[in-house]
Amino acid sequence: GERLRCVGFYSSGDLKDWRFESRVEQDAWGDELCGCVDFFELPVERNSDDRKWVMILIDGSYLIGTFDGTTFFNQDGKPAVTKDRIQSLVVDHNYYATMTWHNVPDDRRVQITWMRSPHHFPGMSYGQQMTLPSELTLHSTEEGLRLRMNPIREFESLRTRTHSFEEVVLKQGTNPLSGIHAELLDLEVEFEPLPGSETVFDMRGIPVTYVADTQALSCGPAETTLAPIDGRIRLRVIQDRTCIEVYGNDGRVYIPVVQPPEEGNTSLRASCGLKRIKANYLRVHELESAWSQQ
Repeated sequence: GERLRCVGFYSSGDLKDWRFESRVEQDAWGDELCGCVDFFELPVERNSDDRKWVMILIDGSYLIGTFDGTTFFNQDGKPAVTKDRIQSLVVDHNYYATMTWHNVPDDRRVQITWMRSPHHFPGMSYGQQMTLPSELTLHSTEEGLRLRMNPIREFESLRTRTHSFEEVVLKQGTNPLSGIHAELLDLEVEFEPLPGSETVFDMRGIPVTYVADTQALSCGPAETTLAPIDGRIRLRVIQDRTCIEVYGNDGRVYIPVVQPPEEGNTSLRASCGLKRIKANYLRVHELESAWSQQ
């Protein structure tokens, strides 16, 4: 009818008879934000004595507040509504309907998301996939409490060989990564962008680019804004066989893109047009498959 969609809270003593408790009202008709909701508690700055409740909606936007077992309150102590939501840290390109695991050891909150895409993978009868599992953490910022997400630490167990460069200069016409060829990659870099610089990390034909003057971070067709921290940009780039995922500044932004790399292209390139910039570190980890060879 005329009711807006909402997130409802109900209670039951036997899981058969249910009593309505409260709802998080939605602020726009026809918006599917209230589908596939996730709701959980997180410590602030990993402090177990300071905890907040987080409600993530279908597009990755989220609300932060408190929950008394009956009603979800926003950070001002009022009943939460969806217009209280915070914009997702995820670039909306191939990302939808996030879900997290419950009861992960060490009080961790691990998330996985549907990478919806119109593409079919070469030689396969299906398209679309899931993201790399990422750990969610809650942090205090100048704008208030905000989520961050980074690859789960278990992912590092797939590393088979590491190529490490320290204090390397990136400039036009040179490529410190020219000797590296692999299908599956995990790249970590911290660099100091200069005015007028455009830094590119080409991952098997897919460019990950940072433009200093506009603070634009892009991966293929997806783009977002990422401001330097203390004059530095940190990136984590995961290259798989059918997708590429970029984490910026320790998980403040995340770009998931379904895009198979160029067939037969296993090359990497790190360069900077017109300007010379310094990368404090540049590490490329070759990876093995997550699936057992047995």
